Amino acid sequence: MVSFANITNYPTFEHNKEIDPRKVYIADRDNHCIRRIYIKQANVDTIAGICGIPGFKDGLFGQNLLNKPELVSTDKNGTIFIYDSGNRYIRMVNPATKIMYTLI
Repeated sequence: MVSFANITNYPTFEHNKEIDPRKVYIADRDNHCIRRIYIKQANVDTIAGICGIPGFKDGLFGQNLLNKPELVSTDKNGTIFIYDSGNRYIRMVNPATKIMYTLI
C-alpha cells in the first residue's frame, strides 16, 4: 500500500504573475472558434477561427476557420494546439505570427 504522505517528489510549477498573466483557453465548439480569457483583466477575445462560421482554412487570425473545435492546449512557448473535431485535424497557432497551421 502506498501512502501519499510518503511521496515527497511532487512536481512544482513556478509562475510569475507579473511576467505571464493567467489565461484560460476555451474551445467554443458550437461557435467554431477558440476563446482566450485573461483572468486578471476579466477580458475575453477570440484567437482562432471566426465565431459562427464553420470551415477549414489555415492562415492569419481573422481568416482561419475551424469546425467544431473540442480540445485546446498550449506548450511552454505559448504555441496553441487545437483538436478540430469537425475536420478531424490537429491545428496549431503560432503565438508570435498568429498564423494557424494544420499539423495532422
